[in-house]
Amino acid sequence: VAAAFHVMRAVESVMDRYHAIYFPQRPPKHRTFGDILADFDRIQLASTQHAGSQPAPPERITRHLDQMRSFDRNPIIHPRETPSLDDAMMLFSSGQNAIVAMARGIVAASAPLAAPSQDNNLLAAPIAP
Repeated sequence: VAAAFHVMRAVESVMDRYHAIYFPQRPPKHRTFGDILADFDRIQLASTQHAGSQPAPPERITRHLDQMRSFDRNPIIHPRETPSLDDAMMLFSSGQNAIVAMARGIVAASAPLAAPSQDNNLLAAPIAP
Protein backbone atom coordinates (compact mmCIF):
# COMPACT_ATOMS: atom_id res chain seq x y z
CA VAL A 1 0.00 0.00 0.00
CA ALA A 2 2.80 2.42 0.89
CA ALA A 3 4.57 1.91 -2.45
CA ALA A 4 1.35 2.50 -4.38
CA PHE A 5 0.59 5.60 -2.31
CA HIS A 6 4.05 7.07 -2.93
CA VAL A 7 3.93 6.38 -6.68
CA MET A 8 0.68 8.32 -6.86
CA ARG A 9 2.17 11.15 -4.78
CA ALA A 10 5.08 11.36 -7.23
CA VAL A 11 2.69 11.44 -10.20
CA GLU A 12 0.63 14.19 -8.54
CA SER A 13 3.75 16.22 -7.79
CA VAL A 14 4.84 16.19 -11.44
CA MET A 15 1.24 16.77 -12.52
CA ASP A 16 1.25 20.03 -10.53
CA ARG A 17 4.25 21.28 -12.54
CA TYR A 18 2.68 20.04 -15.78
CA HIS A 19 -0.57 21.86 -14.96
CA ALA A 20 1.38 25.10 -14.46
CA ILE A 21 2.47 25.01 -18.13
CA TYR A 22 -1.13 25.37 -19.29
CA PHE A 23 -2.48 27.35 -16.33
CA PRO A 24 0.34 29.57 -15.02
CA GLN A 25 -2.16 31.93 -13.41
CA ARG A 26 -3.91 29.11 -11.55
CA PRO A 27 -1.67 27.25 -9.14
CA PRO A 28 -2.85 23.67 -8.54
CA LYS A 29 -2.06 23.78 -4.83
CA HIS A 30 -4.88 22.17 -2.88
CA ARG A 31 -6.62 21.10 -6.08
CA THR A 32 -7.57 17.48 -6.50
CA PHE A 33 -6.39 15.04 -9.16
CA GLY A 34 -9.89 15.28 -10.66
CA ASP A 35 -9.84 19.10 -10.64
CA ILE A 36 -6.59 19.17 -12.58
CA LEU A 37 -7.87 16.62 -15.09
CA ALA A 38 -11.05 18.70 -15.52
CA ASP A 39 -8.85 21.73 -16.31
CA PHE A 40 -7.03 19.65 -18.93
CA ASP A 41 -10.36 18.53 -20.44
CA ARG A 42 -11.58 22.14 -20.65
CA ILE A 43 -8.43 23.36 -22.38
CA GLN A 44 -8.49 20.41 -24.81
CA LEU A 45 -12.11 21.19 -25.71
CA ALA A 46 -11.31 24.88 -26.23
CA SER A 47 -8.32 23.98 -28.38
CA THR A 48 -10.44 21.63 -30.50
CA GLN A 49 -13.27 24.14 -30.93
CA HIS A 50 -10.91 26.96 -31.88
CA ALA A 51 -8.62 24.98 -34.21
CA GLY A 52 -5.66 24.67 -31.87
CA SER A 53 -5.53 28.36 -30.97
CA GLN A 54 -4.68 27.46 -27.40
CA PRO A 55 -2.01 24.90 -26.52
CA ALA A 56 -3.39 21.85 -24.75
CA PRO A 57 -1.81 18.79 -23.20
CA PRO A 58 -1.85 15.73 -25.45
CA GLU A 59 -4.92 13.60 -24.94
CA ARG A 60 -2.69 10.53 -24.71
CA ILE A 61 -1.22 11.91 -21.47
CA THR A 62 -4.48 13.16 -19.96
CA ARG A 63 -6.31 9.89 -20.69
CA HIS A 64 -3.47 7.94 -19.09
CA LEU A 65 -3.68 10.15 -15.99
CA ASP A 66 -7.45 9.77 -15.87
CA GLN A 67 -7.13 6.00 -16.11
CA MET A 68 -4.64 6.05 -13.23
CA ARG A 69 -7.07 8.18 -11.20
CA SER A 70 -10.00 5.87 -11.84
CA PHE A 71 -8.38 2.45 -11.59
CA ASP A 72 -5.43 3.03 -9.30
CA ARG A 73 -5.51 6.19 -7.21
CA ASN A 74 -9.11 6.18 -6.02
CA PRO A 75 -9.12 2.50 -4.99
CA ILE A 76 -5.74 2.83 -3.24
CA ILE A 77 -6.99 5.51 -0.88
CA HIS A 78 -9.81 3.21 0.24
CA PRO A 79 -8.85 1.73 3.63
CA ARG A 80 -9.96 -1.80 2.79
CA GLU A 81 -8.05 -1.98 -0.49
CA THR A 82 -4.68 -3.72 -0.43
CA PRO A 83 -2.90 -3.94 -3.78
CA SER A 84 -1.00 -7.12 -4.55
CA LEU A 85 2.70 -7.07 -5.41
CA ASP A 86 1.76 -7.44 -9.09
CA ASP A 87 -0.66 -4.50 -8.83
CA ALA A 88 2.01 -2.36 -7.17
CA MET A 89 4.53 -3.21 -9.89
CA MET A 90 2.03 -2.36 -12.64
CA LEU A 91 1.18 0.91 -10.90
CA PHE A 92 4.88 1.74 -10.59
CA SER A 93 5.36 1.23 -14.35
CA SER A 94 2.25 3.22 -15.17
CA GLY A 95 3.36 6.03 -12.87
CA GLN A 96 6.82 6.01 -14.40
CA ASN A 97 5.31 6.31 -17.90
CA ALA A 98 3.10 9.22 -16.82
CA ILE A 99 5.99 11.03 -15.13
CA VAL A 100 8.30 10.68 -18.14
CA ALA A 101 5.58 11.85 -20.55
CA MET A 102 4.79 14.91 -18.41
CA ALA A 103 8.50 15.63 -17.84
CA ARG A 104 9.01 15.75 -21.61
CA GLY A 105 6.24 18.33 -21.83
CA ILE A 106 7.77 20.35 -19.00
CA VAL A 107 11.20 20.29 -20.67
CA ALA A 108 9.70 21.23 -24.05
CA ALA A 109 7.79 24.15 -22.50
CA SER A 110 11.00 25.49 -20.93
CA ALA A 111 13.07 24.88 -24.09
CA PRO A 112 15.23 28.00 -23.72
CA LEU A 113 16.23 26.84 -20.23
CA ALA A 114 16.67 23.12 -20.79
CA ALA A 115 16.40 21.38 -24.13
CA PRO A 116 16.71 17.65 -24.69
CA SER A 117 19.95 16.50 -26.24
CA GLN A 118 20.24 15.77 -29.96
CA ASP A 119 19.20 12.16 -29.45
CA ASN A 120 16.04 13.40 -27.64
CA ASN A 121 17.13 11.74 -24.42
CA LEU A 122 15.19 13.41 -21.63
CA LEU A 123 17.55 12.12 -18.97
CA ALA A 124 20.51 13.80 -20.69
CA ALA A 125 18.83 17.22 -20.67
CA PRO A 126 20.04 19.70 -18.07
CA ILE A 127 17.53 20.51 -15.36
CA ALA A 128 16.38 24.13 -15.22
CA PRO A 129 16.21 25.85 -11.82
